[in-house]
Amino acid sequence: MSLTFELTTKSGDDRPIYIAGTFNDWKVADERFRFYESSPGLYRLDFPNDLEKPWIFEYKYVRGDWSEVEVDDFGNRTHNRRVNHPVGTIYDEVPRWRRNGQAFNSDFLPKIRMVDDNFYMPQLDTHRKIMILLPHNYDHTNQHYPVLYMKDGQNLYDKNAPFGTWGIDEKIAILAERGMGDFIVVGVDHGNDKRINEYTPANELPIGIGHGEGTKYLDFMVHTLKPHIDQHYRTLSDAANTAFGGSSMGGLISHYAALYHSDTFSKVMVFSPSFWIYPDVYKETREFEPKSNTRFFLFGGAKEGSNMVENLFEIRNILQNKQQQHQSVNFKLVIDPNGTHTESIWGREFPKAISWLFYGQ
Repeated sequence: MSLTFELTTKSGDDRPIYIAGTFNDWKVADERFRFYESSPGLYRLDFPNDLEKPWIFEYKYVRGDWSEVEVDDFGNRTHNRRVNHPVGTIYDEVPRWRRNGQAFNSDFLPKIRMVDDNFYMPQLDTHRKIMILLPHNYDHTNQHYPVLYMKDGQNLYDKNAPFGTWGIDEKIAILAERGMGDFIVVGVDHGNDKRINEYTPANELPIGIGHGEGTKYLDFMVHTLKPHIDQHYRTLSDAANTAFGGSSMGGLISHYAALYHSDTFSKVMVFSPSFWIYPDVYKETREFEPKSNTRFFLFGGAKEGSNMVENLFEIRNILQNKQQQHQSVNFKLVIDPNGTHTESIWGREFPKAISWLFYGQ
């Protein structure tokens, strides 16, 4: 029986489209598998009748080279597509393509600037580097913007970061191209050997490395850094437009930003949180009384260990009960069954969290 592929994708791109897969040894510019445009944005390929069709095969769409391969809505690499017993017509959609190896348009990259390379933190009597990522058109508008405060600034966009990078500058460019890039990111470097202490709520740490200073750290964010940013940049300073985010220990302190400062941070991005280090998090989440409409985006991977998924499910259950008591509490939990504890995974999830937290999508 015959096999036909119909592909829907954005029109206006004159690069040829091919299909490559196990049926042709993944050859990317095989003229036998080149699509023709049947109408604007709709492409068609009739599988060659003289070739034997495998019962099961994998494939991807590509514009002539692997540097021009399909990606998802947010520019992330996609899994191979798979077909069992292929007959009739297969309908697919590609929302986005790489171009010259990039999934983003550099015209939409944010402007990365130094706030201070030695910003004083009086609550902790130390200094820290602070960077800011401004919307690509910041200098050409009078607009005021929501702000996301993020932890572990060293790993947010630097490709040479020791533990990898989230690549949020590229993700912001993709969001901006889709009309969701009107926000500021403030990146606060971690304190190296002080990181665990600063990102843990005040308590004796169970692993014997000292006292948690998270309460002081949040006090710095609320009473020192945020006023400085609001004074020097065009921000929307109310809680509804202010978010807090981080991963691992940064995820733990981001969760606490909502628990104790929801009148300042109404949106939190809690990625792979280290809830295990601070068991009181469950009790304190039950006691949480929101001071504003508060949104939690929770993410974790099943391959992270340390009971990551189990701990997130427990927090989810608490938030579900809280949601029944307070219409002002909302949350979304995403579990990646293959997710690991890495910056690349968090960078992949970053635009999804942004679109939900700020744009409700």
